[in-house]
Amino acid sequence: MPFNKYILPLAAIFLFHSCKTSKNTGTEVRNLPEITVVPGEEYIPQYMGSYPKTYDLLHTALDVRFDWTKRYLLGKATLTMRPHFYPGDYVWLNARGWI
Repeated sequence: MPFNKYILPLAAIFLFHSCKTSKNTGTEVRNLPEITVVPGEEYIPQYMGSYPKTYDLLHTALDVRFDWTKRYLLGKATLTMRPHFYPGDYVWLNARGWI
Protein backbone atom coordinates (compact mmCIF):
# COMPACT_ATOMS: atom_id res chain seq x y z
CA MET A 1 0.00 0.00 0.00
CA PRO A 2 1.73 3.16 -1.16
CA PHE A 3 -0.50 5.42 0.97
CA ASN A 4 0.89 4.10 4.32
CA LYS A 5 4.45 5.23 3.59
CA TYR A 6 3.26 8.86 3.19
CA ILE A 7 1.26 9.05 6.42
CA LEU A 8 4.22 9.42 8.79
CA PRO A 9 6.01 12.20 6.83
CA LEU A 10 2.73 14.09 6.36
CA ALA A 11 1.93 13.81 10.07
CA ALA A 12 5.42 15.11 10.95
CA ILE A 13 5.06 18.07 8.59
CA PHE A 14 1.63 18.88 10.00
CA LEU A 15 2.93 18.63 13.59
CA PHE A 16 5.91 20.92 13.00
CA HIS A 17 3.80 23.40 11.06
CA SER A 18 1.17 23.61 13.85
CA CYS A 19 3.81 24.26 16.55
CA LYS A 20 5.16 27.36 14.78
CA THR A 21 5.12 30.47 17.00
CA SER A 22 3.38 33.60 15.89
CA LYS A 23 5.41 36.52 14.61
CA ASN A 24 3.74 39.09 16.90
CA THR A 25 5.38 38.38 20.28
CA GLY A 26 5.89 42.01 21.37
CA THR A 27 4.26 43.50 24.43
CA GLU A 28 2.18 46.63 24.57
CA VAL A 29 2.78 49.18 27.32
CA ARG A 30 -0.07 51.43 28.40
CA ASN A 31 0.25 54.32 30.80
CA LEU A 32 -2.78 54.47 33.07
CA PRO A 33 -3.71 57.54 35.09
CA GLU A 34 -2.45 57.50 38.66
CA ILE A 35 -5.09 57.26 41.40
CA THR A 36 -4.85 57.45 45.19
CA VAL A 37 -7.14 55.35 47.38
CA VAL A 38 -7.68 56.61 50.92
CA PRO A 39 -10.14 54.88 53.28
CA GLY A 40 -12.69 57.03 55.02
CA GLU A 41 -12.54 57.62 58.75
CA GLU A 42 -15.44 55.22 59.33
CA TYR A 43 -13.34 52.36 57.97
CA ILE A 44 -10.32 51.54 60.09
CA PRO A 45 -9.07 48.00 59.49
CA GLN A 46 -8.33 46.05 62.66
CA TYR A 47 -6.27 42.93 62.89
CA MET A 48 -8.43 40.07 64.13
CA GLY A 49 -5.93 37.34 64.87
CA SER A 50 -7.02 33.85 65.83
CA TYR A 51 -5.75 31.66 68.63
CA PRO A 52 -2.93 29.33 67.65
CA LYS A 53 -4.15 25.84 66.87
CA THR A 54 -2.33 23.43 69.15
CA TYR A 55 -4.66 20.41 69.13
CA ASP A 56 -7.06 18.76 66.67
CA LEU A 57 -10.39 17.77 68.20
CA LEU A 58 -11.21 14.33 66.79
CA HIS A 59 -14.33 13.32 68.74
CA THR A 60 -16.62 14.67 71.47
CA ALA A 61 -18.86 12.42 73.57
CA LEU A 62 -21.42 14.05 75.87
CA ASP A 63 -23.20 12.40 78.83
CA VAL A 64 -25.61 15.04 80.17
CA ARG A 65 -28.72 15.38 82.30
CA PHE A 66 -30.85 18.39 83.12
CA ASP A 67 -32.00 19.81 86.44
CA TRP A 68 -34.98 21.83 85.25
CA THR A 69 -35.88 23.32 88.65
CA LYS A 70 -32.41 24.81 89.23
CA ARG A 71 -31.84 25.41 85.49
CA TYR A 72 -28.61 23.38 85.46
CA LEU A 73 -27.01 21.15 82.92
CA LEU A 74 -25.04 18.40 84.64
CA GLY A 75 -22.84 16.04 82.75
CA LYS A 76 -19.52 14.84 81.46
CA ALA A 77 -17.75 15.58 78.19
CA THR A 78 -15.12 13.21 76.82
CA LEU A 79 -12.79 14.77 74.26
CA THR A 80 -10.51 12.84 71.93
CA MET A 81 -7.66 15.08 70.75
CA ARG A 82 -4.25 14.89 69.16
CA PRO A 83 -1.48 17.47 68.88
CA HIS A 84 -1.76 19.60 65.76
CA PHE A 85 1.95 20.05 65.16
CA TYR A 86 4.08 19.88 68.30
CA PRO A 87 3.21 17.87 71.42
CA GLY A 88 1.94 20.09 74.22
CA ASP A 89 2.03 19.99 78.00
CA TYR A 90 -1.54 21.12 78.68
CA VAL A 91 -4.92 21.77 77.09
CA TRP A 92 -6.86 24.93 77.92
CA LEU A 93 -10.64 24.55 77.73
CA ASN A 94 -12.62 27.76 77.91
CA ALA A 95 -16.10 27.10 79.30
CA ARG A 96 -18.41 29.81 80.65
CA GLY A 97 -21.42 29.59 82.93
CA TRP A 98 -24.35 31.72 81.77
CA ILE A 99 -26.98 32.74 84.32
